[in-house]
Formats: sequence, C-alpha cells, structure tokens
Amino acid sequence: MSDIGIEKTGHVALVEIRRPPNNFFDIPLIKDIAGAFESFDEDSNIRAIVLAAQGKAFCAGANFGDGSTLDAQGRRSNEPGPGVAPLYIEGNRLFRTKKPIIAAVHGAAVGGGLGLAMVADFRVTCPEARFCANFTRLGFHPGFGLTVTLPAVIGETKAALMFYTSRRVPGDEAYAMGLADVLVRQDQVRDAAIKLAAEIGENSPLGLIATRMTMRGGIADRVREATDHELEEQTRLRKTDDFREGVKSVSGTARTRFQGTVSDACTLHARTCKMYRRHSAAWLCRGTHGFKTVHRGGGDRRAHHETRLVRGPRPPAMHGRSVVPHYDVAAAPAVYVARPGRCRGLH
Repeated sequence: MSDIGIEKTGHVALVEIRRPPNNFFDIPLIKDIAGAFESFDEDSNIRAIVLAAQGKAFCAGANFGDGSTLDAQGRRSNEPGPGVAPLYIEGNRLFRTKKPIIAAVHGAAVGGGLGLAMVADFRVTCPEARFCANFTRLGFHPGFGLTVTLPAVIGETKAALMFYTSRRVPGDEAYAMGLADVLVRQDQVRDAAIKLAAEIGENSPLGLIATRMTMRGGIADRVREATDHELEEQTRLRKTDDFREGVKSVSGTARTRFQGTVSDACTLHARTCKMYRRHSAAWLCRGTHGFKTVHRGGGDRRAHHETRLVRGPRPPAMHGRSVVPHYDVAAAPAVYVARPGRCRGLH
C-alpha cells in the first residue's frame, strides 16, 4: 500500500505524504513520489505540482531511532547497503521531472526532509514551520543534494550557517532569508500552495517546461555529482562514535558527548622524543589503535622516518617502535600507517 495520496484539480496535481506524525522517509516513499511526479510529465493536463504532508511535520527526514539498532557501519537493520545510495538514486529522479513543484511546508522540514523541500521550485510556509539542516548535530554530513540546492537558494554563507550550526530556522525567518517564497497562517499553507500552482497552471505548458529547464539548468546532474560526494562522506562518518552520539542526542536518549575521533578511546598527546630531544616533537596515540609515535623532523632536516600506508585490522601494540599514524583517521578509518621503521638521519 502506498504512503502517498494523489489528487488532481484542474491543471494542478497534489501529492500528499501520509506517514504522520513525522513523515519519515525511506526508499519506497521517495520512489513513490518520484513515480507520481514522472506520471505527471506524461499527463498534458497537469502543469504544476504541490507536495504536501499529513501530520505535524512536513518531513522529518530519515528515522535513525535512538541509535540502538544501528550496526557497525551505522546502518539501520532494514536498510540496504551501501548506505543511502539507493535513496539518492531514487531522489535524483525528482530533480529530472519537468513540471514546476511547490512544497507546502506546514511543519518541520528536517535533514533529508529539508532536502525534499528543496527539490521544489517554491516553498509556501508558516511561522510555526521549522527548516533545519541538522546533519552536523548528528555527527553527519549534509545529504540529499543540499550542498547544491540550499546555497543556490539562500547563498553560500547562509547555507554554511545552517549546516555548521544545525539551527532550526522558523518559517518567518526562512521567508525573510529567501528560503521560503510565501508566508501565511499555518491553516492556509496548503491552500496557498495550491493557489500558486493554479496561477502557474494558467500559462502555456510548453512555455513552462522550456522556461523551467532553462532556469534550473542541469540541476539533476549537479545534484547527482553532489550526492556521490555526500554519500562518500556520510558512509565514512556513519562508522564514527560521533554519529552514534549524535543520533542518541537528537532522539533525546542521551546528552551529546562528541569526541571528534573514530574511536573515543584514541587521543593524541605531545611528548618529547628521546631520540630527537632537540630536534622534533613526538606524538603519542594511545587507545584502540595501539601505541604509536611519530617523529617529525625539527632542526635536523636529515632526520625523518620511512612510512607507508597499509590496510587491515587494528595494529597491535607497538612499544619500542617508530610508527607514524595516519593523522586523518576520520577520513580513512580503515587505513593505518604501520611501518615499523628506523630513522635514516643522524642523531
């Protein structure tokens, strides 16, 4: 049974998400919405689309629960791998449709739900609505093409502010910053969106399609390229302790304790190198990654260590060895620099 409803009135099609109260999305829901939008491309009588939702939220994004059901890769038990790739494939279909779309945002549009609202050409909202890119609060990376669509609408700086702070932007503030295009009372949001769609529908259908194609350019291709990168970052960050902490915090089951590391047991400490007492600093990493130090050349340029990257399981404790860790462990948590080496320089 589909979780969307479709109504057609004149030249306007209404697509309603029916997963109250929060309207969390998943692959089947996005697939259903994309299929409906594509069917309207084949219907010459439909010239504009309204995307609305039942319940208190427009769309609260993906449902991660309290984090207790996430596996080691940060995936939910019923989520196909790899990560959210199939979701973004279906989502990109939304950007390839031809008819103008108006989102009726009467409540919260959070995370991927904000991404869904940004698929639309226009957004009608109310003061009670909330627009939130809460990805960094989750210990995550923005997705659903928001790194393209959000700055295109409100500018790079304001988009970065929403991404970096994960703040909730009320509907009236969203309207003031250009994130929403029409501001009305909450009980008038859907009617105002339909009214705007009907106004658009009074115009030439061929002219509308051609003009929209020019205005939006190759947005589908830009979004697809962006989601490839977003997925890569999200897949990496899903494996971190910060992601689990963020999910717990947002669900209200725990206070946020972000660590900024792949493993919260791994910390860096500066200490003096016995061999390079005068020339360099040695960094010590104690924790689940073993015991690893790196000598970084100081006054004596001839002193350095050989290193190489190897993939594999966690290295064992390495007391007495000179080992250089891969400092950007968050970027590649499965990669360790584990070359037991000897200094080639003079001491």
